[in-house]
Amino acid sequence: MLFTDRQAGSAAPHPLAPSFKLAGPISASLRAPQAGSFPTGKPDWEPQFGEESPLARRYDAGAAVLHLGTGFARSTALHLAEHRAVWPGKVLVQTDGAAVLVNGQRQWVSFDDEPANDDDFEEIGFAFDSICPLITGVVGAATAQWFSMVHAVDFAVDWMTQNLGLR
Repeated sequence: MLFTDRQAGSAAPHPLAPSFKLAGPISASLRAPQAGSFPTGKPDWEPQFGEESPLARRYDAGAAVLHLGTGFARSTALHLAEHRAVWPGKVLVQTDGAAVLVNGQRQWVSFDDEPANDDDFEEIGFAFDSICPLITGVVGAATAQWFSMVHAVDFAVDWMTQNLGLR
């Protein structure tokens, strides 16, 4: 189970993705292997939504996604597709920063990561739903959407590759 609540589970170690919380019998296999404390220098983290992220581990495990009261406009799973897709003009690196432990002291450290942009996620979700209908319903007072993360990410990679950079 992956939580995006800061109260549950154990945290993912990337400083830009601390809200990824994991719990349950397979949680250790879904964690990213990135360290959270550095004795010296600049950390060499993989991109927060890249191939070593909790998102990639969930994809590899064949996870499903449940949107509760939200939709594709805020679907974190599609950031994995954004990482994997290639299109003309794609920005691959931006300098970011976060407070991390260096020699046991909290310090601001700069590092390279990929920029994340969810501007097209809602459009991608509508296109995905048109070819792979979502399981929808209501949970409490919230609308719910249930779908395969693998199918959605694979679709979004193709959609981004074909559509982004052409505008």
